[in-house]
Amino acid sequence: MKIETAYEFVRFSIRDDFQFGSFDDLDWELLYSFGIKHTILGVLFSGVEKLPKSKLPPKQLLMKWFMQVELIKKRNEKLNEAVVDISKQFSLQGMPCCILKGQGNAIMYPCPALRMPGDIDLWSLASRKRLFEYVRKDFPDTEMLYHHLEYPIFKDIMVEVHFFPMFLNNPIYNRRFQKWLDVVCPEQMENWVQIPQGSFCHPTDSFNVIYQLAHIRHHFFDEGIGLRQLMDYYFLIRNQELADKKNELQELLRRFGLLGFAKAVMYVMHEVFNLEKQYWLVPVDKIVGEMLLEEILMTGNFGHMDSRFGDLKKVSRFHRLSMLLKKNIRFMWYFPDEVFFSFLFRLGQPVWRVWANYKYTR
Repeated sequence: MKIETAYEFVRFSIRDDFQFGSFDDLDWELLYSFGIKHTILGVLFSGVEKLPKSKLPPKQLLMKWFMQVELIKKRNEKLNEAVVDISKQFSLQGMPCCILKGQGNAIMYPCPALRMPGDIDLWSLASRKRLFEYVRKDFPDTEMLYHHLEYPIFKDIMVEVHFFPMFLNNPIYNRRFQKWLDVVCPEQMENWVQIPQGSFCHPTDSFNVIYQLAHIRHHFFDEGIGLRQLMDYYFLIRNQELADKKNELQELLRRFGLLGFAKAVMYVMHEVFNLEKQYWLVPVDKIVGEMLLEEILMTGNFGHMDSRFGDLKKVSRFHRLSMLLKKNIRFMWYFPDEVFFSFLFRLGQPVWRVWANYKYTR
């Protein structure tokens, strides 16, 4: 099966106005594996449901696929209940918060229950010290990380409490970015969204255009990204209101050093999802975009399918740093400042963690 056929089925699954070409080129086993690799199996099932009975996958595969989709739906129900509960919990403690990505992104999908859910990322207005003390009260072994700490309040759902949602490795761009976050933060804590289980705050679309692109780029250099993250971004920017703010958003992307990466992402939006030109945030960069798409297809969701460098979670910190440098040095031609500053940032992180955890536990 050609990769273009997989792209075509993705479009067929997410858009009612797209007609699939020939089903004869489909390899259902490969398409199923493609969905697993990029955590879009549930979304692809929307395409399966549109098919006439004569074109359905083999019965055994169809049943396996159906069972996986049911698990995704149940997981979404559990995550929805959790984000409503934890939002209420933090609000009652006088710590306004919003839920980043995740269940807020799912709302944009034609069928939210089919988006593969992940963890809960919560961003609060409260100070770093207060959030750290609040979490450590029940979980004293929690370690402070640079921009978040883990809050294992649920048995089988990871929660990360963020002091700020994202950082940029380049110190000049990061300073501008953090100042912008301080300005727009209150608005994000007041943007309520409704789901069947209740309500919670989720950032505005204008905020997410910048934040989620920065998040995609961060994981591209750190681990790898799959098509689910790009699909989230597709549903976000296929939005006329954002298209009308294109000049304003382009200026923010330029100020934060994200413009080049945005051009590569627009290529993926066009090539995979066939995003209409009117919704492109910036012009397409075909050369960098082809490189980005090649890496996405190779690494899968958060790099879990990338076998080139082994399992970086099972090696020493120094070995992991050297492997990440080896991995990212290939991108020096495209993003020299990001490769350089990401390496410097990682060198300083162990020292910062020791200092921060000593300071806030005294």
